[in-house]
Amino acid sequence: VEKLKVLSYKTWCTKSFNAEPYLKDGDFHIYLENGKPKLGVRFVGDEIEEIQGEKNNGEIPLGYLDTLKRYILENNFKLTENANDEIEFAQKAKKEIEKVKNDLREAIKNNDVKAIYKYFKTKVKEDENGYLTISIHKQPSRYYTFKDLGIDENKLFEKVKVIEGYVDFEDSQITSLANLEVIRCNAFFSNSQVVDLGNLKTIHGNAYFGESKVTDLRNLEFIGGLANFDNSQVVDLGNLKTIGGIAMFSYSKIVDLKNLENIDSGAWFHDSLVANLGKLKYIGGKAYIANSPLTVEDFNNVEVQAIVA
Repeated sequence: VEKLKVLSYKTWCTKSFNAEPYLKDGDFHIYLENGKPKLGVRFVGDEIEEIQGEKNNGEIPLGYLDTLKRYILENNFKLTENANDEIEFAQKAKKEIEKVKNDLREAIKNNDVKAIYKYFKTKVKEDENGYLTISIHKQPSRYYTFKDLGIDENKLFEKVKVIEGYVDFEDSQITSLANLEVIRCNAFFSNSQVVDLGNLKTIHGNAYFGESKVTDLRNLEFIGGLANFDNSQVVDLGNLKTIGGIAMFSYSKIVDLKNLENIDSGAWFHDSLVANLGKLKYIGGKAYIANSPLTVEDFNNVEVQAIVA
């Protein structure tokens, strides 16, 4: 049981409470790559019942499908209906990838950004300087990523200046936002590779930084909705001046609010490290400070609805 907990990926329930119950039902096989768990194969009796990847979403990571099939064949394992359905689903997704790669062969070869975006129903406009405004950015399918298609996502994204809708960087290979300046809707940085916000100045919607690699907000000045820093790596708010919704600092690494002046809704400082309110002048809702270094006196120069200690 302890070995299974240690070897399991952090999102698997076998990392904690389900290790013992699952082992009572049957074996549990883990495929490790460079010491890291990539596949979990759960047996009930002598049949494979469930196959999970890192995302723990009931879908087999396509990059490991051939490895899994070879392992099953070599060991003559039997499958339950559920496990068989998972494999069939992954095989269909893999066929779709081959079709898309064939359709986009020339566009991928020539890094024809507009052709690639338009293929996935993303609207694209180019300005006189060659910079792009796109309607949205996310992975092309819930079943596969740009990387699976052989597309260098950093090259795909490097000329994007404005995103009219939302952006979701989960499973993205993008490390720098490069020339991006404006996101007009929500921005999701969780479980992404983004470390550099580049020229980003404005997020009009919500911003989610939890479980991301971002440490410095750099040039970002405005977040129009909720700003969630819970369980994030952010330590420096950079030039951030305004948060238009709730500000969530619980379990974050932020100590100093620096240039932040306005939080238009509530502020959650409870269980945070925030000790210096910096230039903060206004909180449109309540400030929750339990289990934080902050005291009521720290808010003497801040207009706030109420302080909950």
